Amino acid sequence: MTFDRGLVELFAEASNDRNPLHTRGEYARATAYGEPVVFGVLAALALLGRMRGVVTDPVRRLTASFRQPVFVGVEYEVVVTGTGDHRRGELRRAGQRVVTVAVRGGDPTDPADPVAGEPAPPTPMRAEPARWTVEDLLPGTTVDGGYRTTRFAELVTRLGLGDGPLPAAHLAALLWSSYLVGMEVPGRQALFTRVTMDFHEERMTGTCSYRAEVRRVDPRFRLVELTGRVLFGRRTVASAMIQALVRPPVTPVALAGPPREVDALPTLEGRVAVVVGASRGLGAALALVLARRGCTVVGCYRDCETEAARLERAAPGGLLRLERGDAADPEFCARLAGEVATRHGRVDLLVCSAAPALRPLRLLAGAAGELADHVADTVRLVATPVAAFLPLLDRAEGQVVAVSSRALSAPPAQWPHYVAAKGAVEHLVHALGPANPRLRFLICRPRRMDTAYVDSVTDDHPAAAPLVVATELVDAIGRFADRPVRGRVPVLEV
Repeated sequence: MTFDRGLVELFAEASNDRNPLHTRGEYARATAYGEPVVFGVLAALALLGRMRGVVTDPVRRLTASFRQPVFVGVEYEVVVTGTGDHRRGELRRAGQRVVTVAVRGGDPTDPADPVAGEPAPPTPMRAEPARWTVEDLLPGTTVDGGYRTTRFAELVTRLGLGDGPLPAAHLAALLWSSYLVGMEVPGRQALFTRVTMDFHEERMTGTCSYRAEVRRVDPRFRLVELTGRVLFGRRTVASAMIQALVRPPVTPVALAGPPREVDALPTLEGRVAVVVGASRGLGAALALVLARRGCTVVGCYRDCETEAARLERAAPGGLLRLERGDAADPEFCARLAGEVATRHGRVDLLVCSAAPALRPLRLLAGAAGELADHVADTVRLVATPVAAFLPLLDRAEGQVVAVSSRALSAPPAQWPHYVAAKGAVEHLVHALGPANPRLRFLICRPRRMDTAYVDSVTDDHPAAAPLVVATELVDAIGRFADRPVRGRVPVLEV
C-alpha cells in the first residue's frame, strides 16, 4: 500500500482536519518529520478497505494505534490476521508495525454516555487548529459543537469502503476523531496515537454533533486522553476513547536572544562564510552567530522560506543573505559559488550542516535500499558544496566544518542509516584533509540540541539551545584555524 498527495488532500477536505503537519509542506518540513505526514485515521481507513474481504460481520468496536508516522510515496506491507469476528490489520515497513487496526464484531451495545450533559448545538467548525499546550489542558476541559464532512462519498469510494462492514455513520465518526485531535484538542501540536471506538446507532438522521472531554493529562509524556461521543440528531452513533501527544513547539533560532558569550568572541569582520542548511537548527544558529560577529554569511536552504526570511531580518547590517536551493544539486552549488566569487572573491569558511529528514529504520528485509539512499543523500549534501567551493576556499586557505553526530559514539538501534551516513561523511572529510593541504578541515559532533529535527515528545533528556552550541563551535573554529595543517582532521565534540 502507498499513499499519494491527492488522497491526503481528499481526506483533509472530507474530514475537515487541516492540521499543518499533514497539509502544509513548509510547516511539516520544519518538524522532526521533514515532510507532511499521512493522517493516521486515513491510514486506518485504508487498512479497513483492504480488510473488507475478511471482515464480514458488523464492526462493534475498532481500535487503531498509530505507532510510527506514515509518509507519502513509501510502500507499506499489509498484513491481516485473526479469525471469526476478531480481525487485525497492520501496515508494516521493514518488518516494523507502523499502524494497526483491530476490529471486533458482535451484537450492538447501548452507548455508555462518556460525558455529562447534552452536546451543544452545531457551531462553526475551525478553519485553523486550536493551539493548546500540555500545560493549558486540564482534566474536565470540554469541547463540543457541530461536525460535517465534505466529499465524503468520494473518499469512501476511493478507499473501497462502500457497502463494507462499517456503515456511513461510523465512518463519519472516525473522520470526526481526526478532526477532534488535529483541530480542537490538542490541535496544532497534536500527534494522534490511539483511538478505541464503540459503534451504536447506524442511522444518519439529523444534524451531526459531538462532545468530548479531557479525562487525563500526563505532562511527563505530554499525553492527553479524551472521551467523546458523536450523535446524529439525538442518537449516539459512536463513543470513543482517544489518546494524543502534544508536540512541544520549537522556538525559531532567530527569535531567541544570543548568549552573552557571543559578544566575547573575536571579531570576524572581513571574513566570508558559506553555511549549508542555514534556515533552521544548528545551521541557522551558526549563520546568526557568525553574522553577529561581523562575518559576511551566505547561507543556503531548501524548504523553510519563512524561517529563512526571519533569520535574515535578525542578522545585523545585512551581513546574512540566504539563497534557496538544493545543496545536493551540482548546478545550484556551482551557480552559488559563482555568485559568491563575483561578490566576495573568496570563502574563508564552509559549514556543511544540512541533512535529510530522519525516519526510524531497522535493517530488516526490504530496508537495505532505504538505508543506502539515506547514506547517499547525506554524503551528497557535503560532497557537492565542498567540490563547488574548493577553489574559493583554496584561494583563502580556508576552513571546512562538517557537522556530524555523537550518535557515532553510542549508535541508537533505530538509526543505523543515520549512523552509517554520518560515519561516511566523517571518512570523506578525513580523506579530504591530506588531499587539500592548504585547507583546514574540522568535524563537529554537537550534543543533543533543542531543535525540531530531533524533536521527541517522550524524550526528557536535557537539550542545549542551538545558539549556545553554535557559539561554542564558532569559538572552536577560530582556535582550530590558527593550528598548523598536517593532514590530520580533528573531531570536536561541543
